Amino acid sequence: MLIFGLCGSQFSYGQKLNNQIDKSQKAAISCSPFKTAKRYKELARQRRLRPEYLTLVDSLRKVFPKDTLLLTESYDFICFGCPADYIQIQIGDNLFSLRRDFQSKKYIIKTGKLLELYFDETGYYHSDINELRKEISISDNWNTNPEKYGTEDCFDGGHTFYSFIYPSGKIISMYMRCWIDIERRKKINK
Repeated sequence: MLIFGLCGSQFSYGQKLNNQIDKSQKAAISCSPFKTAKRYKELARQRRLRPEYLTLVDSLRKVFPKDTLLLTESYDFICFGCPADYIQIQIGDNLFSLRRDFQSKKYIIKTGKLLELYFDETGYYHSDINELRKEISISDNWNTNPEKYGTEDCFDGGHTFYSFIYPSGKIISMYMRCWIDIERRKKINK
């Protein structure tokens, strides 16, 4: 009976967190300056699938109770009605990448570490994580100007939601169509 109670409690917590993330992402869509955000309707599907990895999110928040967790959910631009095909969960120097396996219809998790300057073990530079981490250390209003970080004037890319889950439980999200790294933005703005 106790085990059932704990499972029910975990399910209840997961549902609450899922609802909070969903609400935060909907708010990000409604205040986004990007036209593509207004047409974006895929959140309901992800809300049903998100519990697959909320256990990992919950575990990480328990191990790192004073750290802010970044959840990045990316959707293929040309696939309508599809779930997020690539998810990243980042906290401390830990980076978990989840790819949707469309055969098994499950997420495959790959664990890794972020090294100095936000390079991962393969040498890939996570400019978005680096820049957003700097922004949240300055202000909670990092999400109010998505055009500072990217554009919707691109031919590829996807739809991405960046959601920070703070130690207090507060969740702030931002919708992004195409991220442009800071060095490229500097060249564009010259």
